[in-house]
Amino acid sequence: MKKVLIYFIFLFAFSVFSHAQFNPLAPNDSNKPSMPVPPNPFINPKDTVNIFDSIHGKLTVFIKNINKVTGNLNIAVFNSYATFANNGPVFRGAIIPITANIMIVPFDSVPKGVYSVAVFHDEDKNGVLNKNQMNMPLEGYGFSNNAASNFGPPNYTQTKFIYSGKNKSITIYMTYFKFPK
Repeated sequence: MKKVLIYFIFLFAFSVFSHAQFNPLAPNDSNKPSMPVPPNPFINPKDTVNIFDSIHGKLTVFIKNINKVTGNLNIAVFNSYATFANNGPVFRGAIIPITANIMIVPFDSVPKGVYSVAVFHDEDKNGVLNKNQMNMPLEGYGFSNNAASNFGPPNYTQTKFIYSGKNKSITIYMTYFKFPK
């Protein structure tokens, strides 16, 4: 009974990360057209003024251990438990082409608060974290605090961190499942 319960928790948790809501620029279920990719992926399309004030600092995310220099890197910054648990809407997000095995993604004008960051490597650029029949991810992923995911994504308390509003850097190491052939 315990193994069955763990299996269903695992399936539910990974299904949460399969929705296109993780990708802030992916088309949604409504009839509205999807948002175009901005020319600069570090600009938040919801910002009307790109003036960076001195009250808020820069959150820099270093992503390491990227196994292939192909596809896109989808990054989501969550600012509450509710948005993390429901997989969106994201506070800030970025989709950037991968050009190296280590990527640096800055987010400017981030106010102080509690945040959580989730990343996945979209190798085929379809905007979705691909999974196999067992609902295990076929593409790389990572979370802030390098929280481990045993059967599904880690919970919010494992990934959250306090941001003081001053410049801060975090490092996320990508995880890739290795399946036998």
